[in-house]
Parts: sequence; C-alpha cells; structure tokens
Amino acid sequence: MFDLCNLREDKILVTGASGIIGSNLVKELISQRQDGAPKITITTKSGILPNIGIDETKLEILKGNLLDSEFIRGLPSYKVIFHAAGYGQPARFLEDTFGTLQLNCEVTSSLLKKVSKGGRFVFFSSSEIYSGSPDVPSREEHIGTTDPYHPRAAYIEGKRVGEALAFLARKALGVSTTSIRIALVYGPGTKVGDARVMNSFISRSIQNKELEMLDMGDALRTYCYVDDAVKLILKITTSGAEPVYNLGGTETISIRELGAMIAEMTGAEFRLPKQNTGLKSAPSVVKLDMSKTLQLFPSTFEFTAFNDGLRQTIDWQKNELLDARE
Repeated sequence: MFDLCNLREDKILVTGASGIIGSNLVKELISQRQDGAPKITITTKSGILPNIGIDETKLEILKGNLLDSEFIRGLPSYKVIFHAAGYGQPARFLEDTFGTLQLNCEVTSSLLKKVSKGGRFVFFSSSEIYSGSPDVPSREEHIGTTDPYHPRAAYIEGKRVGEALAFLARKALGVSTTSIRIALVYGPGTKVGDARVMNSFISRSIQNKELEMLDMGDALRTYCYVDDAVKLILKITTSGAEPVYNLGGTETISIRELGAMIAEMTGAEFRLPKQNTGLKSAPSVVKLDMSKTLQLFPSTFEFTAFNDGLRQTIDWQKNELLDARE
C-alpha cells in the first residue's frame, strides 16, 4: 500500500502533463494538495497546458524535451513519478517511431532512477500490449501476438519494455512500481488537431457540418471518460500492489455507431465511404477486463455514462475550436 499522504504532501513529478490524461491528473492532484506542500512539478515540451481550469500557480513547470538526456539528468529526485509522456495518437507514434521507443524505454529507465527511497513510480502503458490477442475482453495475464516488425511495433514494443523496466526496478532499485494499461480515454483536455478517431470525428462534424467515415466502422471500441480514468489512476497508485492493472471503460461501441452519434449531436450529415481508407493495422476490438482494478474499490465504481461524457467532450471541443479561430 502507498499512503495517500504522499500525494498530498510529497514531491511529485508528472511527465506528459499537457496531454489529456496528464493534465486532468495534475488538476486533480492540485485539488488534493495540503497547504504548504511543495509545488507539483510537471514536464512539457510546449509549456502550454489545456484550458481545463488548472491553477498553474501550484505548479513548477519545466519546459523541455525528455529525449534530451541533459534535461533528465538535471531533474532532482521525487517521491512519486507519474510517467505519462508519450504519443497517444497513432498518427504521432507512427510518424516518430524512434522517439516513441526512446520515451518508453530510455526515458523510463532514467526516470526510475529519480524516485527517492520509499517512493512510487507509475508507468502509463497501453492496451496496445494486447494487439493480436484473440482474448476479449483482455485481462492482465493476456499478451498480444504482434512481432517487432508490425507497423505499430515502436509503440507496442516500447510499452512492453517500459513495463519490464518498471517491474525489474522493484528489485533492482527498491522502487514501488505499477504499470497501467490504458485504453481510449476521452474528454476535455485534447489539443485542437488531435487525430484520434473520436476527436477527428468531432472536429470534422463541427467545422464541416458533415462526417464521412474512412471505412465502414466495424471496429469495436470501449471508451473511458477522463474523470473516471483519473480516479482509477489514483486508486491504483495508492492501493494497487500488483505490477500491472487495466484501465478502460465498460460501454462498447462500433466506430460507425460513434460517428453516427457525434453527427447527430452536432447536427452534421453522416455518410459511409465509397471505399475503405482507414488504418489497416488498427485492432478490430479494444475492450479490457476491469475486474482486478475494480476490486480495489470497497463499493461499486460508477462510470460516467458514455452519452453524457460524449456530450461534455463535444461541448468542450466546440469552445476550443471557437477560441482557435479568434
């Protein structure tokens, strides 16, 4: 067990704090901090955080590139490190394959050495670990079947190595570690131009008043609202003793159904394509078994209804697109 007081009082580092999960996690950590506690340290390449109501006066913002070894070498030690940095968008990790590997392998190794005695390291892994597995929903003991030459190998293999490093650090460095395999978190906090399916659908529907699918949308996805994801992350951090936990939602929907819902909510025209042009390497089903994670809660965990979460996401993105035009 990891004392919740560590999150309220001790030095904390959050990498990837400008992303949807990192930024919302930072916002929640700030709300739990006690008076007089050190500022939460975050790293970000841009120095710009999403407009989700984060009190930046409570932060030490380190602008820099984690791929710069000198930047990491200059970091002090921390009691808790959340390593959330990485390319969550397939388009991004397919574009920068070597950087993707480095963020999950070299950077993870370096950050593990920055955890102080008795501290905690949380590695943000991915459901992509299960790619190719016939077992659905995916449980933590399952493993994918993709090889190192798969189109998404930089991301998948990078996450596998990151998990292995975190696990081995338990004995080698005496660090308390956990990896969280995260699937399809959505909600406020994404950047304008985010190319992931849901965000792309929302943007195109709002801006063009029409949404044409890239393929027939048969693939199945199970989304998790970001507020729920943050609660799950904090519970795993403070109560989880296992090396790895799943983090995902419970409502499964096809990409076609998702597109139709977004088009209806935004008043856009919805059309199926004349030919398929989608990503061929994407998994056909993403659904995680949440049993082990939910056992950490003393009572039933109430997930945000997908309809409600989607409406909030659309409303937030409408405001972001409006601000970007001004």
